[in-house]
Amino acid sequence: MGVADIHRISSKRAYDEAKGVLHRNRRVVTQYIDGLNREFSRPNHPVINVDGIHRFSNYYIARLRENEKVKNALSRFSNTHVYEITSVLQGGNTSIDQYKQKIRMEFQAGLDSLDLDCAAHDGACIRRYDICPPVYDTVFSTELAQLMQVMNYLSDVNVLLDTHYIQQQGIVDSVVFVTTDHEHFLSKKTGIEQILTVITITHPQEHYPAN
Repeated sequence: MGVADIHRISSKRAYDEAKGVLHRNRRVVTQYIDGLNREFSRPNHPVINVDGIHRFSNYYIARLRENEKVKNALSRFSNTHVYEITSVLQGGNTSIDQYKQKIRMEFQAGLDSLDLDCAAHDGACIRRYDICPPVYDTVFSTELAQLMQVMNYLSDVNVLLDTHYIQQQGIVDSVVFVTTDHEHFLSKKTGIEQILTVITITHPQEHYPAN
């Protein structure tokens, strides 16, 4: 199957969740940058180098009052940007306020791209369907109960059932549910696919053709 043959679909719930993740991560990352600034601006601050940034980041993330998804996202950000952050804190060409604004703009670009790409019309890169029930207590009640036993996380179960609902309306014959979430989806692939037999759970690297 080529890229042109892949029909990307989503639900309003999945779209809203993706927007929520971007907004939450933007807040958490900017608060982290503020924390870095406070730590390395105080008198007798630690040495500003990569090791010092890593030590602070590990301490900060361990004490962060957020779920593991958010902590993991912040950990990836800090590891990816550690050299850039070190340069800013050492007094490079970019001030801490300029750097924080740059990061905010990157998150905003992600939000704008999501709005552009995932829309409720046929020409969208990702066709969003806004027809799914708000809850599945009566619709797919059996599947809901079974998936809760496997996944034990209602938000993710509802997103899966949205996909199942869209398929059941005859919009698509079968669905490949593409996700990078190992903890909540990929690690439970077998159990999910036994319940929702027309859905295949996979990682993007396994599904999309290599360039």
